[in-house]
Amino acid sequence: MKKNIYKLFAILLVLVSTSCSKDWLEIPEEGLIPQEDFYKTDEDNLQALAAVYDMIQVVNAQDWVSLYHIKTVLSDEARAGGSDDGDQPEYHDLDDLKHTPNNTKISDLWGRLYFGIYRANIVIKNVGEAPNSAVVKAEAYALRAYLYFELVNLFDEVPLVLTELLPSEYFMEASSVEAIYAQIEADLTMAIADLPEKGDQDPWRIAKGFANAMMGKALIFQEKYSEAVPYLEAVKGYALESDFSEVLKKSTEYGTESLFEIGYSTFEGWNWGNYNIWGDGRAQENNIHWILCGPRDTHWSAADGGDIAIEMFAGWGALPPTRKMYDAFDVNDPRRKGTVLDNDELAAPEYNVSLKDADGGYQHEGAGVLRLKYGTWNDEGGLGDGDEPGLNMGTNLRIMRYAEVILLLAEAYVQTGGDAAGEIQKLHNRVGMTDPVGTVDMTVIEKERIAELSYEGHRFYDLIRWGKGSELDREGVTFTEKYSKLPIPQTELDANPNLVQNKYWR
Repeated sequence: MKKNIYKLFAILLVLVSTSCSKDWLEIPEEGLIPQEDFYKTDEDNLQALAAVYDMIQVVNAQDWVSLYHIKTVLSDEARAGGSDDGDQPEYHDLDDLKHTPNNTKISDLWGRLYFGIYRANIVIKNVGEAPNSAVVKAEAYALRAYLYFELVNLFDEVPLVLTELLPSEYFMEASSVEAIYAQIEADLTMAIADLPEKGDQDPWRIAKGFANAMMGKALIFQEKYSEAVPYLEAVKGYALESDFSEVLKKSTEYGTESLFEIGYSTFEGWNWGNYNIWGDGRAQENNIHWILCGPRDTHWSAADGGDIAIEMFAGWGALPPTRKMYDAFDVNDPRRKGTVLDNDELAAPEYNVSLKDADGGYQHEGAGVLRLKYGTWNDEGGLGDGDEPGLNMGTNLRIMRYAEVILLLAEAYVQTGGDAAGEIQKLHNRVGMTDPVGTVDMTVIEKERIAELSYEGHRFYDLIRWGKGSELDREGVTFTEKYSKLPIPQTELDANPNLVQNKYWR
């Protein structure tokens, strides 16, 4: 099913939903479909469900606000970059640990996560008559659990909204972290009961494997390792892709390793003449953040003066990788060359590119390292006549893949006495590292998560849950516990007298 199904179906959910203060829900009465006339057929249910997926797409790719981008800049994987500190300054504030509750990247992210929850709540409440209702509701439960997982890890205690609120119910207090995780577990229990296995769903939809894996992940984040094991062991029907370097590319979209990914489109034909690049509420189906994070065009040239050989194009230089993360890889681990390359390596004939400018310097906050994961690959952008490839980046965002399940299970085994080495061996075998894996402890787990999952949105959460926030020190900036979470946006505190700032920011 085409990726733009999200937007087409989202429009219909808006038309049958009640009003909301957000601009994207303020629509005229003409054309409204009475709610009692909807949710009658499988197609009605599917349209409503796709609107939940649509909002997760928006959460990661619209209006210069991206959950992926925020989690990456908060980590030690990358810097804010760009042309200078004035290029997307609120991302620089996050990078420099100077952000405040007034940061609009944070407030926009908060609103979009809750809008996704709002859409899930609508589905959970209203589906019921059509043959696919049980499966659709199960998906909505799992997606709501995922959204609350992101919220609780970003903000700590947050309001737990489980229904379509009446105006008299708007001023909710925050719920405890324990209550939020309990709800996540309850939602996933509902999802596991009715979701089909992978292969029995449309490829863009989640299946039982994701709900089991998400339950295991939520339990591990609470240090309930023994409870997590059976859920992770129950993830069936998935396998590792054969080529690590392809796991985040179009060739493996919705493939055997994918438990959950969000689709983006290369087919909308955007160019500099028709693309409203600065407009709010853009409806584009591409992911603008991939070109935003591409190698800076002012620091992208052939190393030997000939033609660039690597099949990538330049971008705008956000999130340049750190030397620290490059150095964290084992030099003999093939996964490093599928994740990052440094400027010396890039001079080789098969790449023939330099990250230096005419004066011999790297881009702002750059360390002479190129990120290959989610890179600006030539064939990942629009290829039609007149298309600007960078404005049509369609690489799907992988929210969970099977390699993460293996690593979560290995981590649980480290804590409970299972065969962690056997799980790590699966990842090594994929890249030709066939020597037997020795003893696995948490140091090995961290190195394996770096090698396998770098630049996929996991590192910040990992360091915080492991109590290793000091690794997030930046040049001239010392990490403190305050920055373990984002502040609740000031706009939310001003609007809700019952909501108080989280304990990290009081």
